[in-house]
Amino acid sequence: MVQSQIDIARVLLVAETTGYQIRMFGDVAERCGIALIFATDRCHQLDDPWRDAAVPIRFHSEE
Repeated sequence: MVQSQIDIARVLLVAETTGYQIRMFGDVAERCGIALIFATDRCHQLDDPWRDAAVPIRFHSEE
């Protein structure tokens, strides 16, 4: 049985980096049928260097 996009639970996980500790959340989410989206403080100009489809966000102000 294939779930539609509407039926899938989604969670946004905001983290400073995408390390092995954070990736464990992704493994568990996948086993539970949850679409986990990472938002991490990485350079927005890098093209998904860790292949985790993380959304780049800034945690600090450059002021």
